[in-house]
Amino acid sequence: MDTTRRTILRGMAAAPVAATAGGLLLPHGARAAQAAADPMPLDLRVRTRAKGTGTSYPDVIKRLLLMADSERPEERHGLARASLAGILADANRKGRPARPDWPGASLPRLRTSFQWQGADEENSISNDFRTKYWRPQGISNHYTGAGGTTPDILMVSWYARAGEKDQGARISIVDLSDPGAPRYRHVLLVEPWVQGRRFTFRPATLHAGGIAWYGNRLYIADTVKGLRVFNTDEMLEVATGGRADKCGYWKGKYYAHRYKYVLPQSRAYDHVAPNQVEVQQRYSQVAVDVTTRPHSLVVSEFMRPLETSSRAVRWNLDPGTGALVPVRPGGLVRSVARDRIRHGGQVQGAVSVLGTYYLSASAGPDRYGTVRTWRKQAVGDPPAAFAWHQAEGPEDLSHDARAGVLWSVNEYEGNRYVYSMTL
Repeated sequence: MDTTRRTILRGMAAAPVAATAGGLLLPHGARAAQAAADPMPLDLRVRTRAKGTGTSYPDVIKRLLLMADSERPEERHGLARASLAGILADANRKGRPARPDWPGASLPRLRTSFQWQGADEENSISNDFRTKYWRPQGISNHYTGAGGTTPDILMVSWYARAGEKDQGARISIVDLSDPGAPRYRHVLLVEPWVQGRRFTFRPATLHAGGIAWYGNRLYIADTVKGLRVFNTDEMLEVATGGRADKCGYWKGKYYAHRYKYVLPQSRAYDHVAPNQVEVQQRYSQVAVDVTTRPHSLVVSEFMRPLETSSRAVRWNLDPGTGALVPVRPGGLVRSVARDRIRHGGQVQGAVSVLGTYYLSASAGPDRYGTVRTWRKQAVGDPPAAFAWHQAEGPEDLSHDARAGVLWSVNEYEGNRYVYSMTL
């Protein structure tokens, strides 16, 4: 990266999450040549309730909270709201600074890294480094989530496998305020639900391949369905003893398997197919681009093989609410740009920074992953180009504009690290 570009990225450190002014941000209108060549725009339809129920997600969450304060003892089985700060203070797991296997020529790119708890344990319920039941996928950093006003925080998504597949997905909230002693706690993702007359919840079953934290909203990619949204100021504390294998209401208490905290879904943006001619868009990864005006949400897709073209779709974000804009009649949200990236296959994560895409590409558990770059040209788009190697099994990417780094995570058992790379 040239000196001017590095200076621009570092200069963004003082910009709050809601900032939309300033010469560093690129207005979408300035990309007219690009927009003219974009494929057909995509629509998403806002949904605020589970299919098959007439009660909205926000209403169920509200009732769960209200029941905790009921004056009638027989109804006093609701849930207490859990704050982000409270969960960080209650972190019950520890990471350890350690470096993943990294190719020597690309070692200068590696900024910081740590491994998940349990690297020295073979069989343990808390062995996140080696467990075969969960795999980390998505990552997002605190800059877009809190504007840099809180301690350094990462969120990492995991999806359940094998014997715990019915638990769906979870989020690890990681406190990096002391880089030498990272601490974290898992929070189960749940979908608000009405069962009979009971307000409850169930596991959110999704792959959680990519996440993006913006304001109080956590966007999670839902492969062929679109996006799910979870409000980080609506986390709830549940019971942990007794029937720990249950999720939802059970005999006077709420459980979430072995988890003390849950993060309920607040809405969804469902994919609306534009027509039957174009291939179905995949919602594999999601990231926030804070270098556009307004800020935008970028969704990219995983395709095989490496030489395959993939697509990246962009929606504008409202810096005040964190929602996608604009909402069209009928509850539709229309994309503002779509890019087709040549040689964009095997991509597990993608971010856009000042018009350049950085793509995290995997090559299996035994070969180094790569970071590739791609930038749209006015005439004749080039293929994505190799930039540097990274760890085996890399997944999602998140851009931290304050530090000028990309965050990533790798997924395979016995080789699980969280790391940042210098742009």
